[in-house]
Amino acid sequence: MKQWKNRWQHMAIVAFTVLLFPVSTSSDIAWAQLLSPVPSEPIQGALILTMNPHVMKAITHYYGYPRAYDLSSAKVVGVSRLTNQPHSYEAVFQVKTYEGNHSPPFAIETIKLAVHPNGIQLTGYSHQGDEWEEKRKAEEQQVQKEFEEYFQMKLAGYQQIGYYQIAHQYRDEPDNALLLLNQELLSQKEAIQKQVYLLPMTFLGKRDGYILYKRPDGRQIVYFLLKELGTWKLDKMKHVPSKEVSKVSLAFV
Repeated sequence: MKQWKNRWQHMAIVAFTVLLFPVSTSSDIAWAQLLSPVPSEPIQGALILTMNPHVMKAITHYYGYPRAYDLSSAKVVGVSRLTNQPHSYEAVFQVKTYEGNHSPPFAIETIKLAVHPNGIQLTGYSHQGDEWEEKRKAEEQQVQKEFEEYFQMKLAGYQQIGYYQIAHQYRDEPDNALLLLNQELLSQKEAIQKQVYLLPMTFLGKRDGYILYKRPDGRQIVYFLLKELGTWKLDKMKHVPSKEVSKVSLAFV
């Protein structure tokens, strides 16, 4: 009964919003830029709080971990009734996400949720990163290229997993090797007062993998991993000769 009560509360908020603000059905084209009527501030706030768990779930699904965002920055882009579904609605939300203590890179996530009598469904997700996200990607690609050239290895067929994804995936396994090795590298980063913003990069294949990390002095570290009986283990560690740290890496000092 409590579940149904909460569900009808969700529906009541959306339905009330739609009744007060008549809108047309959103187009499937460029829905993230759709400028449909937005509810008044009190109703918009109630709708944001009600749908916040679903917004957070969508963000976690996109990034692979619950990336932080400021609830006060969230807004409703628009609400519309779904065609030929008199008891179903569509709401579009925008939130500004970030890493760490309100630090860049920042991003605007536009999330479209369909609200039905039997539940809420994610129907659209649009990500817009900032300039620092692009610079970080370029720097990571450069570091990866340096490792590949030095060790004559190809990482194209490997799955890349970020530190935050690993921390979230193995949050209930504190002794997991992937988590411990990443944390070991990050502890070195903390000891040098966060002079670079690049996190360790983990690449996993079917039976082997690598963890790449570039220190602020330019020295690069690679952990060679092996998968035995379904468990990742450290095989060996090597250092790459130091290279000059780019201005992009030092941009977050």
